[in-house]
Amino acid sequence: LIIDHVFKFEYNISGGLMMLQDVSEYKKCSKKFRSSTVEQLFSILHALVNLLVVVPDNLRQVITEGHLASLTRDIIESFVQLRTDYKSARLHTMISSEQ
Repeated sequence: LIIDHVFKFEYNISGGLMMLQDVSEYKKCSKKFRSSTVEQLFSILHALVNLLVVVPDNLRQVITEGHLASLTRDIIESFVQLRTDYKSARLHTMISSEQ
């Protein structure tokens, strides 16, 4: 349900920061479930939403670290494509050459 909501929009830096803040709150709330699986899923979602605000020059490095390192290029690209600067900053070239 949350993922569906994220994919309904395209994000500039302000929108990305707002979504990142929302996901941070969801992540805090998820701790009440006391489930390591739920917490891990929200951590992965947080890392993916962070891709909406990462400076383009740092994108290659970020996608190879932490939770994102184990995800497929398709998953990562599906989030990066939500950025308003996806085409203008040629972000697809940064992703496809890395994974």
